Amino acid sequence: MSTATAEKKTKSKLDEKDILAQLFEQVPAVTNVIKTSVVNVYENRYRINIWKGVDHPFMPKNGFIAASYFVIVEDGKVKVSSL
Repeated sequence: MSTATAEKKTKSKLDEKDILAQLFEQVPAVTNVIKTSVVNVYENRYRINIWKGVDHPFMPKNGFIAASYFVIVEDGKVKVSSL
């Protein structure tokens, strides 16, 4: 494998932090986030779930999925896919 090919592969691969940063530029913000999961489904496609707290004083860790996105990463850019 040439150096250019290896370099291209590493540049097109984004880490979780970069994927979330680009996603949050494109979608409305969720308040009271308690957990965010980024799961690689296959190749360059990811499922992102954003968990929100239930705002209950006796159950602070309970929550629900407030937003869920299927995204595609191409050329270092995150695109929200419409299913």
